[in-house]
Amino acid sequence: MDYEKEKLFEEKFPFFFSLLGAFAYGVEEGKSDWDIVREEVTDCESARKLLAEIEEFLSNNPAQFEHTISDVANYYFDDTNAFLRWIEQVKRYVETVKRQLCGG
Repeated sequence: MDYEKEKLFEEKFPFFFSLLGAFAYGVEEGKSDWDIVREEVTDCESARKLLAEIEEFLSNNPAQFEHTISDVANYYFDDTNAFLRWIEQVKRYVETVKRQLCGG
């Protein structure tokens, strides 16, 4: 594990980092990704901030943090494409929860 890279990621994307940590525990408890997002994203403002962080992350060479995210979320990805598909799916879940919490 690259602790320097993990610290950098946490400082730059604190809401996203927190959600990823929840995946590590949720998976161990047998929860689906959807359940984890619903349990962790509980108010409109947090949903907005989290979504903004994920969008910024995706626009800035996300592959550089693939191994960091794998470690924090306790997920294994077959390749970078699988990693990016998973992040996009998480983003869609957050968008859905944000709509429910914020309206529209």
